[in-house]
Amino acid sequence: MLVGVMALVATACTNDSTSVDAVPTTVTVPTGASAAGTTPAPEFPLGLDWLNVDQPLDLAALQGKIILLDFWTYGCINCIHIIPDLKRLETEYPDDLVVVGVHSAKFANEGETDNIREIIQRYDIRHPVVNDVNFEVWDSWGAQAWPTVALIDPAGNAVGIHAGEGVYEVVQPVVANLVAEFSAIDGLDPTPLPVRLEQDRSPNTVLSYPGKVHADPLSDRLFIADTGHHQIIAATDDGTVTAVFGSGLEGFDDGAGTDSSFSSPQGLVIDGDTLYVADTNNHAIRQIDLTTGAVTTLTGTGAKGWPPIGGALNDVELNSPWALELSGDHLYVANAGTHQVWTINLSDQTAAPSVGSGAEGTANGPLLETFRIGARSRGHPVLRGLGVKLDPERGDQHPRRSDRSRRRRCGESLRIRGRRRYRNWGPIPASARDRLARRASPGRRHVQLEDQVGGSINEYRCVAVRRRAGMEGRTRPSVLRARRSLGRRRCAVGG
Repeated sequence: MLVGVMALVATACTNDSTSVDAVPTTVTVPTGASAAGTTPAPEFPLGLDWLNVDQPLDLAALQGKIILLDFWTYGCINCIHIIPDLKRLETEYPDDLVVVGVHSAKFANEGETDNIREIIQRYDIRHPVVNDVNFEVWDSWGAQAWPTVALIDPAGNAVGIHAGEGVYEVVQPVVANLVAEFSAIDGLDPTPLPVRLEQDRSPNTVLSYPGKVHADPLSDRLFIADTGHHQIIAATDDGTVTAVFGSGLEGFDDGAGTDSSFSSPQGLVIDGDTLYVADTNNHAIRQIDLTTGAVTTLTGTGAKGWPPIGGALNDVELNSPWALELSGDHLYVANAGTHQVWTINLSDQTAAPSVGSGAEGTANGPLLETFRIGARSRGHPVLRGLGVKLDPERGDQHPRRSDRSRRRRCGESLRIRGRRRYRNWGPIPASARDRLARRASPGRRHVQLEDQVGGSINEYRCVAVRRRAGMEGRTRPSVLRARRSLGRRRCAVGG
């Protein structure tokens, strides 16, 4: 049993598409008691691939350091959310704390070392990362959710484990206690850990992991979200750069051209001379006046919004908006952090969730029920949304999801078939169809969502979608059978 000041997350989503409640538990160290562990921590297995270091690490090499293990998988938005917490801890305790990323892949393609190498450069991860491709480290610690962090004291004993977001608030007091306790007995080793960053071994490039591209055929312009450089680039269709927006430094500043700043921008969509930008790590939607070059904030405060609550644009807090699409005066947002689609009404300056309960999952159902934020028994969970695309021909919505990698439609009664069979029946109320029709312009009536992590997406994608006649009034839970069992492993949110 691992002990310490830790908390388990209260909500999570399993591989069987069922949203579950985990029992929240907190183990508290009494005031004045030692924060150190008493059980030796499991050793790193031999034969694993290590990144950002020249040679594999073991606990003996890390003696005298507080070790924070970060169990993650790069397709999990909650794992990405805790990266700033880890960097904050590394900054505060540069001599005493070593973070070790333990990448335990959810899907087969995520377990490829070359893919992980690209991801740690994309997210500027500067600590050692081990590819736990067969879940050896994961199982030795009894991890059950992504993300999970575990602490090891400077003597090599296990301190505790925490699942979910909110890492800094939980871990920092424990690290501070350990620093004080082991400093008093000269038990800390301030010698820097030798690292060799993967990004230092890679050539410099003009772009850095561009996330999205938007082409405007009316003006023959191309807009590129240069995500790694925190910039937006405007170019002609022959590749000539005409304007750059963003200083190139991560930030959240309005201003003209390069006086402004972004944080890992992603989705783009244009409306005349206005370019809308999903400023992902700022949890905001920005707008660029292409005539004047001015960058302003449409909505988002810079804070990560939870729980997902709509309201006036000045007050709304989004959560990792990833992609955009426009229909009339409605801007659709793939709000990846809450596994939802939001609608921004540009006329009345409001924003609210449109699809998804806020819980992660793969259940289909009537659209109005997906509006029930927080109603776990009625709301239908949606996985991380990475794309939004309007469908000009069909009268239904087609969510496509990353963590289960499939396309879904919110609309009339459906039967959906895929290479791995899953199905769902459920009509959308007429009132919801009317609402969607009012939101959209003629000829572009409904929203299509696209969601992809890459590689293993083909293992789950739909190869045929058709209507199921005569099934009005019936609803069944969706079923998705994965290529391989993931047991009870899940993505976790909250803290």
